[in-house]
Amino acid sequence: MSSNKREDRAQERAIDKSIDETKESARKVLQEVKRELPEVTSTFHDYQEQNINAIREMTNTFLESQKEVAKSMQSAVKPFAANPYMWMFWPWMHPQIMTENYIRGVTNFTETSVSAARTASDMVQVAMESSRSSIDLARENTKALSRYYIETARSIEDASSAAESEATRK
Repeated sequence: MSSNKREDRAQERAIDKSIDETKESARKVLQEVKRELPEVTSTFHDYQEQNINAIREMTNTFLESQKEVAKSMQSAVKPFAANPYMWMFWPWMHPQIMTENYIRGVTNFTETSVSAARTASDMVQVAMESSRSSIDLARENTKALSRYYIETARSIEDASSAAESEATRK
């Protein structure tokens, strides 16, 4: 019996050692990930900042070009401004009205584009929050599954012990 108990203890120590080595390995990997976190955070911040700067540059370039387009449109229609009958039948063709409508369209387009960029940034934030929630849920599920595994293993152990006791009684 004592030889059997020594073997059991040796197996338990081997199990403990194997699990402890795995835990240590996981701890080292997680420490490394944690050390890299400032770099990852910095990279993410730089990425977002580059996007914001690119959107600002695109917006400014677009708006400057539209300023020139609006001025050219106004100049192109100006020769027709002397004809009062034209404005009577087609008031939307008046250079001032055309230019104002065009500028409103440009403004709406620009605001929509900037809003789309803002929405994309918000979606990244939501994805990060969703990931955190998923990890929290996985943590809770892991705890529950671990309890179930332990309870199941103990039930099997108890059943095995009961069967062994009954076999020795016979």
